[in-house]
Amino acid sequence: WGERPGRQAADGIAWTIVADALRRWHSRLYEDALTHESLSSYRSVAEFELRSVLCVPVGTLGRRLGVCYIDHQGVAGLFTPAMCGLVETIASVLGLLHLLETSESHAESYRTEAETARLHLLRTQKTRIVGEITGGLAHDLKNVLSAILARCELLDRQQTDAVQAR
Repeated sequence: WGERPGRQAADGIAWTIVADALRRWHSRLYEDALTHESLSSYRSVAEFELRSVLCVPVGTLGRRLGVCYIDHQGVAGLFTPAMCGLVETIASVLGLLHLLETSESHAESYRTEAETARLHLLRTQKTRIVGEITGGLAHDLKNVLSAILARCELLDRQQTDAVQAR
């Protein structure tokens, strides 16, 4: 949007055209806004000599992304139906590109979530395996220590019995 003084009135017309294109989801081509019945009643159309206006919805496969709005002051007929068709084609390509980009980012998000879930499963499995190994080692160590402790107690009794026998 321009930053010229008084541009707000022209911007109001632009928003009216954009809203109409969005509501109907159909391109709007005004070859001469000054003589067009729906725009000529706006005082600012004459004030700003708004002549050629083109507004094309941008989207694809039923997804609405926005609009491409172009206007020109002073020259009527600058935008033609052929140019409108070209801009519509470009808008469709832009919509497809946006869809592909969005799909790729969603696919990346799903890959990231799947990788996170896989890593969580691996950590869980590692923890379980370490727990089983630790439990097995502790059980085996307890058995060895129990045998050593039992042997120590037996030796202690034998020594105590030998001391008492003397």
